[in-house]
Order: sequence, then structure tokens, then C-alpha cells
Amino acid sequence: MKKLLAFSVIIALVALSGCTGGPINDTNSTTGTTARYTRISAQDFNAMLEKKDFFLLDVYTSKYGLIAKTDASIPYNELDFNAGRLPQDRNAAIVVYCRFGSMSRIAAQKLVDMGYRNVMELSGGAQAFNLFLKEAEWKSENEGAQRLYEMVAPKSGVTIPAKWNDVLVKAVDFGAIDINKYEEALAKGGMELSGENKKLLTQGSDENITFTRENAWFYLNALWAIGLVNENPVLAQGKISAYGENKKQLASVGGWTLGKRSGDKLFAAKKIIALTPSQQELLEEIVQNVYRPCCNNNTAFPDCNHGMAALALAELLISQGATKGQVYDALLVANSYWFEQTYVNIAAYLEEGGNSWTAANAGELLGSKYSSASGSLSIAKSLKSIPVVSSSAPRCAA
Repeated sequence: MKKLLAFSVIIALVALSGCTGGPINDTNSTTGTTARYTRISAQDFNAMLEKKDFFLLDVYTSKYGLIAKTDASIPYNELDFNAGRLPQDRNAAIVVYCRFGSMSRIAAQKLVDMGYRNVMELSGGAQAFNLFLKEAEWKSENEGAQRLYEMVAPKSGVTIPAKWNDVLVKAVDFGAIDINKYEEALAKGGMELSGENKKLLTQGSDENITFTRENAWFYLNALWAIGLVNENPVLAQGKISAYGENKKQLASVGGWTLGKRSGDKLFAAKKIIALTPSQQELLEEIVQNVYRPCCNNNTAFPDCNHGMAALALAELLISQGATKGQVYDALLVANSYWFEQTYVNIAAYLEEGGNSWTAANAGELLGSKYSSASGSLSIAKSLKSIPVVSSSAPRCAA
């Protein structure tokens, strides 16, 4: 908020300085004649600097904040004594500036009185110009961040090759999801279960799943419940099974409080998604290679909600015939909506290295180098600047 307020002030100041462009008529106090010079805005001056063909003169009384490409610094009240340092051609273009604009206005008129016919004065001085540059930089960074955000987690959503079918209905029927508890939990946060999402829980859907910024939280919780309750060797025989009764201390197990039974009682308790031996083999290969930015564990050890949800999504995709590449692509979509800022950072990192988010390999991006907590933090630290986006991505809790 402070940053936005600061830039609001910057925008206002630059806007004010830009409203004073055009010829200025000043009267020579000695001769009584009227001479003209042109006041230019910081924006126009910046454009002129790109193809500089003028003499840039600083007239502030101390060398404060010299603008790059300044040709001479002469105090505004010493121009007569330093005429030899000025262009000898009275038709030469001269842009004069000081710190805030008051001295440069006096100097601009003085130059006109000395016979110069093409004098311009930078409105607001170096201060206004520096503010303009900061505003332009902020706008550029913000536009770049929003471009990356739309690339990584499009507002219109991304459809994946999987359907809910009746898996959520089965989870509700078994008690893995208690709709009343879910609605009560949402109400505490001033939210409610949408009709569309409630329909998924009670009737299912034969349409392909589309992730959006709006439904990412609901999908995370829905998949968390499925991953937790579904009986699969990744849970029943994997690393997480070694925790025994202590499983309830894990966020993905004890943290699930929206069922009719506790998380440890729901753990791998019902076969909701069935896989063939070859599909199970593919699942176990994939989950070993998929990480999430909230920790350094892969999906084969789903000790948090994101890990459990990713496991369920992989199970759902594979059970419906998705290929390895399609599973990785879909899991990257899910992670991108669940960890928007992290993957915007990754997209920026790729571009800084001359690569592209759209051309990157999803399986590689889901690996520990990019998607683990340590990997994603390392990438963020390496960026020249963080492309900050306003994200409502779900946290590690129901």
C-alpha cells in the first residue's frame, strides 16, 4: 500500500509538470520587449534524449543530480560570464534545467535575452525528470509482471485432460468431505460454497476440469481430500506410511478437518480411483519427480495439502488415460495456480536466461531445481527484480 501511495504521488507530480508545456512569454525587465522560450515536460524531454541533438545545460548553483548527457553546468546567474561555454550558433537548440525549475526559468529567459532563438526549459527540473523515470520504471515492471502472470496462470483458466466424474461424490459419500463443515468453514471467512462447486460435490461432472484463479482454492481442497482418502500404495506402502500413528502430526493428514472423520482415520481408507499395474508404475515414477514450493519434499511424500492434492490429480489423470507429458503439464498448471508468485518468478527467470515459459518442459519445471522450496527461493534471489503480482493463491491449510 505504501508503495502504491508513493507512486500515486509520483504520478501526480509528473502529471503536473507535464501540464506546463508550450511557449512561455516573458517580458525583459530592461527593454520591455517580450521574448519566447518553450517549456517541455519530463516525458517529452526523455524522448528527446534518445536522439539527443541539443545542448543540455544545467543551471543549478551546485552540481546536484546532474542528468546524463549534460553538456555544461553554469549557475543561472553566471551565464554572461560564461558565454564562451555556450553554443556560438544562436539558432542552436538548448535545453536548460535546474533542480526544481525556478532557476531554469530565469536562465531560459536570460538565454533568450542573449539572442538564442531555440531555448527550451525542462519543467519541474531534474526532480520531475527523475520522478518520471521512476514512474516509467514502475509501470514497465508492473506491466511485465502482469504479462507473466497472464502467461503462467491465465485469468480465463486452463483446461486439463481430466474429468471429475463422480470422484468427489464418492469422497462425500464416504465422509472424506463434510459439505456442512465445508460451508461453515467458508462462512467464517465471509465466503460461501458456490453453486457450481456444490454441484461437483453432490452430482459430479463429465466435463474436463478447468483451473482458474477463482476455483484454485476449492480444487486444492477437493483434491486434498481425494488424495488423503484414496487407497493407493504411495500412501499405504510409501514413506508416509512409516509414520504410523504419528501421521496425524503431518499437515496433510491431521490438517484435514473438513471430513466426517479425522484425517488419520480417512488416510488411504477407500479405493476411489483405481489404477492398473502399468498406471500405478507411471504414477510412482511421476510423483518422485514432482515438487511444490512450500517444502523440499516430492509428491511421493505428500506431507502437506499441496502434495496430497498433486497426488490425487496425478491419480485422476492417469486413471483417465493421460500420458506422462500430459500429467506433467496438468500438474504444472495446478502448481501455477496454487503458487502464482513462485511460478511468475520462474517465468521471469527463464526469460532472463533467454528462454520461454511456453517452451519450457513441464517435467523439468516441476523438479527440485525449480519447484522445491530451496530451488524456487534460489531462483527468486537470482532475479534482477521480482515481478510482483497480486495473488490470492491458497496456503497450506484448509
